[in-house]
Amino acid sequence: MDSGMNRDQVILGMQISLDGFAARPDGSLDWVFSHFRPDLLEAVIANLSRLDTVVIGRRNYQEQASHWPNESGPIADIMNSVEKVVFSKTLRPEDLTWQNSRLAENSPAEEISRLRAEGRTIGVPGGASFAGALAAEGLIDRYNLAIHPVVLGEGIPLFTSDAFLDLVESQSFSSGVVFNVYRPAEERAVA
Repeated sequence: MDSGMNRDQVILGMQISLDGFAARPDGSLDWVFSHFRPDLLEAVIANLSRLDTVVIGRRNYQEQASHWPNESGPIADIMNSVEKVVFSKTLRPEDLTWQNSRLAENSPAEEISRLRAEGRTIGVPGGASFAGALAAEGLIDRYNLAIHPVVLGEGIPLFTSDAFLDLVESQSFSSGVVFNVYRPAEERAVA
């Protein structure tokens, strides 16, 4: 799963349903965990291990900060050790108690530009609204989408505007999850 990783500095990693939702309307992810088998878990860990920084919105930060510091294992080790740049208008620096966390000082575009210049490999670990906003600004280089064999019918969509993507790689897992890697399309499809 590392096609062209060297040119992909900002990597969105999301679990989505067949109909493109990142969560149920209430934000729950109960449908995701039934499909996590060892082979998918291994792929997720391999992709996360390439990151040295994550950019994250307030809600997702608060959810993850309440979970990962209390866990152990490979994913917890990665998530606890990477630098976390938090985008929030309401949190203060003293609110960020999860190790290696700091508030963003600039807009997402400016902050990501600075991190790119430092040669960072930047992960976007979810939060559909935040991830969608970054995608709409053209800030995502690579989309790692684990597409689950579930149709939710309604929920929180990952994409809320047009996105033209090129499929780079695809891998199937024993649970029926398909892991697709996309990059923004070089040329937009003509309607």
